[in-house]
This record gives sequence, C-alpha cells and structure tokens, in this order.
Amino acid sequence: FMGLQGLFAAYGRDSELVTLVDSVIDAGNSVAMTLYLLHAIAGAEVEEQALEAEEFGEQWGEQYERFREFREEYMWVAWLYGTWHAHRGDSANVRALQGILETRAAASGNTETALYAEALAADVALLNGDTTHAIERLSGLSSVGTSDSLSGAFGLSLPTERLRLAEVLCAQRRYRECLDSASVFDHQTPLVYVIFVPASLQLRLRAARALGLSDLARDYQQRLTTLGRLEMIEP
Repeated sequence: FMGLQGLFAAYGRDSELVTLVDSVIDAGNSVAMTLYLLHAIAGAEVEEQALEAEEFGEQWGEQYERFREFREEYMWVAWLYGTWHAHRGDSANVRALQGILETRAAASGNTETALYAEALAADVALLNGDTTHAIERLSGLSSVGTSDSLSGAFGLSLPTERLRLAEVLCAQRRYRECLDSASVFDHQTPLVYVIFVPASLQLRLRAARALGLSDLARDYQQRLTTLGRLEMIEP
C-alpha cells in the first residue's frame, strides 16, 4: 500500500491516489487518513482530504493536549500534525506540539520523540523568520532507526524537513546545497520519499539551471517528463 500510493502521487495520479487511500480508511485503518497531510505538503491536489484529516485530529484537543497521554510509539502523530501546521503557517499549533514532544522526550529519553521535537523546533524557527537558525537546525537533523523501520514509517526519515530545507536553501540562492539536500529523495529505502520525488526534482531543476549545469538540468527535466509532471517544469 505504501509503495503504490507513493507511485500514484509521484505520477500525479491524484484521483487514483484518493481512491486507494480512502479504500484503506474505509476498511478500518483510519490512520491512513493522515497520509493526506504529507501528500498536500508534497503538492498533490488533496487539500480537501488534508483538511478532513486536520479535523480528525481535533479529537485530541484544541491544541492537541491529549497527545500528552499517548504512548511513546505514537509520538510520530504529533510530529505529523506539527509539520502540517508548519506548512500552513500555524505557529501556535506548531509550538504547542513541539512543547509536548520536547517534554515527552526529556521524560522518556526516547530518541525518536527527541528527533520529532527537534524537527518541529526547526519549523518554529522558520515561522519566526529566523532563517539562519532554521537552516542550522534542519541541517543538523539525522534520521534514527533501522532500515526496516525507516522503510514504512511516515516521519523517521524526516521527509518534510528534507524538502523544507531544500526549499529554504533554494530561496536563499544556496543552489549547490539545495541540490545536495533535495537529492536525498532518490534514496531507495524510505517508501515515504517517493511522495516527494517530483517536488524535489522541481527544486533540483531550478538549482541546476541557476548553477549553469545544463546536463544535470536536462536530466531532472527528463525525469519530470517521464513522470508526466510537465506542470512542474518551469519555463
């Protein structure tokens, strides 16, 4: 399921993506709904579904205070809603979720929870307009877990943070660093990375053109063309 929904997203087959994810939700796996948050961040046309997933999260409190009661293995859900709110520019909810994760990490010493807390701290810095600090924090994040756990997990490989770092570096005209950062999405292990391949290729194409790397730019453009994502190729 994770592989197929990622491929539908990469090829821009959004209607088939929605049909697939909804079928899993209808079968009783409501957590699949939260995938729409990642798809929307990556640029898929699933804003309506993502907002429904946001409403689904309201069951955990106005500012997700019930996450304080969650078992440690579900802290990735707090990260997921935090990264969604960061994408939406909602600093209040990002700060609330970051505080919950930071408190839980300090109490438990859990490395995954600490990673999610650090990820949202970088988002807070970015929302505060502290780009330099945000880049430092985002660049310093390092995935944790085994290759098996990274393969199927939503957050351990930090997909939204990798994309956000590449976006900020490109906006700062640090194109070589942008290329390096965005290229991580070609890694074969985290299945969630497939969702973000087109957005990363668009950034890499922009950076390669700015650096005058015509061969590399043609390669990225061809890859987007092969995926049928012509709308992502800027003139």
